[in-house]
Amino acid sequence: MMRKTWTILECFFLLAACARAQVAVTQTYRDSGLALIIHFPDGWKLDRQSSTFTILSFDPNRRPPQMLVPMEGAQITVTRPPPDVGSIVAWLNSDRIQAARGYHITTADVPTAHLATLSTTVARLHSDVIPEGTIVTYFFELENRPLKVALIYRGSTRAEYFESVALAVIKNLESGGKPGQ
Repeated sequence: MMRKTWTILECFFLLAACARAQVAVTQTYRDSGLALIIHFPDGWKLDRQSSTFTILSFDPNRRPPQMLVPMEGAQITVTRPPPDVGSIVAWLNSDRIQAARGYHITTADVPTAHLATLSTTVARLHSDVIPEGTIVTYFFELENRPLKVALIYRGSTRAEYFESVALAVIKNLESGGKPGQ
């Protein structure tokens, strides 16, 4: 019985990995402040109200009052650290991301299409503040500067898809020159 359980789990993880690889990122955004070319899927909308690169899986005009994302919706941001933060460790401390606060923190190597493999710190939190919310944050260094890709979603029906989109955004980042140009 135990062997069947592991076989089923192995199949599930294999299917999940295949699903992640199939997210097509056909839209392109050039962020001169971040010096990045960011690719994202059709159907996601730029949040023009945000001061950082932010895409939404929903129409921003339909955002519920006082809610970051609606149920079964998601938001992905790509940001640089605050001015006084120069490393990933300092950024984790600045954002108060710690296991003692409920975060599950792991590391992963994420191969990219246009850049090197990124050594990534992944912090996951099932938030008590956001009803049925999950926050998955990826911290990595790109061209000797720390960056963060943060995914926030609510509900579980589309969780795997949302996480696949966040990984696809990271895997398809391109250098866009020098920051601020």
